Amino acid sequence: MFCPILFSAASLLSFGPMAAFGPPSGADCAIPDGLEENDTPGQASVLGPGFYPGLHVAPDDVDYISVSIPPAATLRVRTRAEWPLLVSGPSTLPSYGYPCEPTDGAYFQYNATSSTVSQILRIEPAIANACVAYDLLIEVEASSASVAMDCLEPNDVCLTATRISDGGYGGLWLRPGDLDFYRLEIAPFATLTVGVLVEGHPLCQAIQGSLLNGDAVGCGGNSTLVLDSDDFSSYFLTHTNPNPTPLPVVLRLDNVAWLCPGNQTGFRYGLAISGSHPLGTTEFCSPMNSNSTGVPTQLSASWGTGSELGLQLRVHDGPPGQWGYFLVGNGFQEPGLPAGQGRFCLSPLAGDRVGRYHRAGTPLSSLGFFEADGTFRNVSNTSISGHGFDVPAALPYLGSATIQPGQTHHFQFWHRESGGTFQFSNGVSVQF
Repeated sequence: MFCPILFSAASLLSFGPMAAFGPPSGADCAIPDGLEENDTPGQASVLGPGFYPGLHVAPDDVDYISVSIPPAATLRVRTRAEWPLLVSGPSTLPSYGYPCEPTDGAYFQYNATSSTVSQILRIEPAIANACVAYDLLIEVEASSASVAMDCLEPNDVCLTATRISDGGYGGLWLRPGDLDFYRLEIAPFATLTVGVLVEGHPLCQAIQGSLLNGDAVGCGGNSTLVLDSDDFSSYFLTHTNPNPTPLPVVLRLDNVAWLCPGNQTGFRYGLAISGSHPLGTTEFCSPMNSNSTGVPTQLSASWGTGSELGLQLRVHDGPPGQWGYFLVGNGFQEPGLPAGQGRFCLSPLAGDRVGRYHRAGTPLSSLGFFEADGTFRNVSNTSISGHGFDVPAALPYLGSATIQPGQTHHFQFWHRESGGTFQFSNGVSVQF
């Protein structure tokens, strides 16, 4: 039996690594940035599409921005911060949780009119009394009302189900006739928990959902579990994997349009996931030798966070100020070959291929540096969050090659070290 739970903004935001710590706080911790003064709707900064780094909000210093949306176009506003943000506009509720990865806040709006619309948005901390530094990404693109308005699309059929894992995902849209499918794996002997929060009037915005067999063709066709709800605004689902291996499942969500005739615009909702297993990812050469900070440089991969393929690679615990980029190969070796201060773990054997994501001005460039906290910052505009690297379909090998479904590719990160030497991260294998 499934028990409905009403998720608040705070409960959705608790899914993620930030739950055990706290951001800077206090009314006097605001830091002026290049868009100030923009503390009221009348002072809103007029912005066009682009990337705006190094911004700040605080309890007494919220940010207002104004963006124009042409007819038949979709506005996508995304933020990246170390702590959660709320992004809200006049026509929608705040975006609870995270659209693509933890600590992101976002706003999506389609202009169905025949004239340009100026949208004023408010950006503020999601945690009371917090001061938050953030980067802002604004995108405006031609689309239609039938085109999805969230960053986990296209996922309208089982074949294109978006891969997700533990965390919160907010700012999602569900319209009549627009099914959303999400593919994930339940960790061995773990219990998967899926929380769904629907925004808006409960009776007009209901979700019908089920958990399907992720191994079967067409997701099995029949539901094995069904989301339960008493008030049509919050849903809760659990399922336990009794096996010693990950259990693949697909979550299907449907806008139940017949509950609200005329509901053609759809509604926003958020997901909170726990108990899943990182989809198709395994580590090798882990842990790597320690870098100059005294700990290993750590590489990880997550689904549902990057553009194009939906895969984003992230690196942390690196030496601040040092530059680096990502590597890929179709084979790996352990314990690897000693090189620099670490080990090169992609296979150099005959027939195996190794490539560098280091082609300037293309999606195959991943160049960046480590920030003061050891997090890798992408300076190649190949990450929607500004951190890590969104893996493209094209591979950086000689000739033309692309990542195909069913293939497994292996990734490692290379970076410079003090004293003119270099270091590597651990490796991650990913099945696509």
